[in-house]
Amino acid sequence: MSVCVLVKVGEGLVLAADSATTIAGAAMGPGGQPGPQGVIKVFFNATKIFQIRDLPVAVMTWGAGAFQSRTIASLVEEFENLEATKAVTRENLEISDLSKQIWEFMCARSEAFFKDIPIEGRPKTGLLICGYSKQQFFPEEFSMMIPSNAPSRVRPDQNGQPNFGAAWYGMVDAIVRFHYGRDDKLFDVLKGSGIGDAQLGPLKDKISQELQYPVLFQAMPLGDAIDYARFLVDLTIARFRFVIGAELCGGPVDLASVSRKEGFKWIQSKRLR
Repeated sequence: MSVCVLVKVGEGLVLAADSATTIAGAAMGPGGQPGPQGVIKVFFNATKIFQIRDLPVAVMTWGAGAFQSRTIASLVEEFENLEATKAVTRENLEISDLSKQIWEFMCARSEAFFKDIPIEGRPKTGLLICGYSKQQFFPEEFSMMIPSNAPSRVRPDQNGQPNFGAAWYGMVDAIVRFHYGRDDKLFDVLKGSGIGDAQLGPLKDKISQELQYPVLFQAMPLGDAIDYARFLVDLTIARFRFVIGAELCGGPVDLASVSRKEGFKWIQSKRLR
């Protein structure tokens, strides 16, 4: 499992992710008989943030961490070594076009590995690709879910102005509780207690308006965005460390930034240790 955070401020983007990858299945019992389904192994050195060659572009992944024997990290590396990807330069870079290319590549690999499984039953891998298109002052971000959801713009501009803020993916219940002051399961509890859908919608909006922590992303420096992203990932890791259940998020935290001037830059990476 994963927790991934994206923060967009005026000076650029920050990406943060944990390093846990979970293997689910049935452990072998005495006599070689399979036991019940569950988590059989968690590794803590998975890579979830990548740069595409030397471009001002970052990719982040969550969900299924592999297509059978191929990790998402190895597939991203294969993608960046395609001739079509090598032809992309800072002078002709369009993030929207690159998002379509990686979507088509990953869907083709998913089809090759899981062709006998209907799309709705295949492992789902989330991808976010972000960076600076040619001659653009502010970055663009696109998210997708392989193989079911094509790329869509994250935080599109509003009234011609950049839309600053944060987005998070994966195991995010702790972040939602902290930021919005609620747990989305609350509404299932209320519905089960007899509160109808007509009341739940306005109630959810009211809770979000009155309990949400306001964060001034519009004026936030890049250094503070780095601290904020790291805090949200650490919060999630601590939640899984201390609450009963498998430790589905954990390991070293990787942090990277993407800015117009400096491009992709590692802030903290387990690869550098």
